Amino acid sequence: MNMMRGLYHPGEYAVFVDDRSVIMTGSAGLDRLVALIGQDVTMLRLLTALSDGDLAATPSFAAAVVEDRHVVVAARGDHIVECHGSLVDGSAVTTWTERRFPVEDGSAFRLRTGDQQTATSGLPLDRGVVFASEITWSPGRTDVAPIPRAGRSDSSVAPKRGAALLPSGKRVEFSDVLVLGRAPQPPAGAIAVTIDDGAVSSTHAIVEHADGQLAVSDRSTNGTALSPPGQSQRARVTHDRTPLSPGSTLWLTDDIGVVIDLA
Repeated sequence: MNMMRGLYHPGEYAVFVDDRSVIMTGSAGLDRLVALIGQDVTMLRLLTALSDGDLAATPSFAAAVVEDRHVVVAARGDHIVECHGSLVDGSAVTTWTERRFPVEDGSAFRLRTGDQQTATSGLPLDRGVVFASEITWSPGRTDVAPIPRAGRSDSSVAPKRGAALLPSGKRVEFSDVLVLGRAPQPPAGAIAVTIDDGAVSSTHAIVEHADGQLAVSDRSTNGTALSPPGQSQRARVTHDRTPLSPGSTLWLTDDIGVVIDLA
């Protein structure tokens, strides 16, 4: 049985660990990491917690989260994740770098900053929040689902969680994933919305929802922009998942906007 293992070196960064996730960020993010204790951590929930609804305010961080028998790895700023012989480095991008890796027996993920030298030993950590300079972590079992938290439903029919208000005035509700495009090809369980315009890509943007949090990623040729609720300025959306506030507008072209909200 593949059990979670963690070895850390005391230092200045706040680190959160459980059997399915590990996060490292500046000491100012300690309270946000403590708030994750006892939750089913997803990358979307983590990014929303770190950004506190303001993408520009997202601190430098490194993270690895088990999702669907893969480990989603992300890094921003001077933080780095070493895994599978690769470096996921957040220093070369304005948002964060994100990659997916298969979980294999003995898989290890080392979270550190760019100036941290390789260490040879460390203190064991099973779960919790500590201050560390680096941590090496291995995920727990991925062949079983997370234990449901109290109050959560395991109904096979997922509730409607998000909504999109289209330029035509039509409102489309979705559970977890919404795919927007001229000829979208959604994954199983996702909702597709067709926008018939030559400037819109076949699959233009993907909106995700988890536990009341929304995020969008761009998949287009011409780009996608985002306007926060009640604001006119537009920020470019990247290929990585970008948290968005309910009531935000996604601009697929200069004049085609889709309002994303909670149902």
